[in-house]
Order: sequence, then structure tokens, then C-alpha cells
Amino acid sequence: MRHSRASFAPITIALFELFWRRELDLENAAALAAVLRHCGAPTSEFVDFLDGQGARALAEIRSQAEAAGVFGVPSFLFADGDLYWGREHSPASARRASAKP
Repeated sequence: MRHSRASFAPITIALFELFWRRELDLENAAALAAVLRHCGAPTSEFVDFLDGQGARALAEIRSQAEAAGVFGVPSFLFADGDLYWGREHSPASARRASAKP
């Protein structure tokens, strides 16, 4: 279940907005699929992905994040090891991430 990075922007924005307003249960596959559908993303393989490859990928990403010191969301970890945690760092982290080296 691979899609372009550009397709993730509207999905990510929708998920975070609903999550921060406490209007989305991230543990509910049907609720997540509804957000995907709303954003125009395909959902036919979504539940199988969650139960299989997605679960394995999440476990690996979680393990890597914990090893890097990530402990909550949102977290922003840069290649140089700088780690910023908390919503208040979102604007500065976005600027840094989009800056040209």
C-alpha cells in the first residue's frame, strides 16, 4: 500500500486536526478509513495493511523512534539528532524541515 508523499499531506492534516480536537479514535480502523475516503485515498486494502505489513512497519518505526529518544507526539527529529517535542515547536520545525541546506 504505497502512495506518493504528496498524497499524504491532506490525509495527515485531516488526521491531526481531528485528533487534536479529540474527534478521532486512532485505534478505530473504520474511523481512519473514513478519513482516507474523505481525502480521496483508496481504502480497499487498508484493513489488511493495518493487520499485516502496517503493523510490522509500525513496530519497527516505534522501536527506532524510542531508540532515538522520541517519547510523544508531535515530535520532530532532525538528521543531526536535534529532537523537538510538542505542538509549540511545529511552526519552527516546519520551517527548518523545508529550509534548503
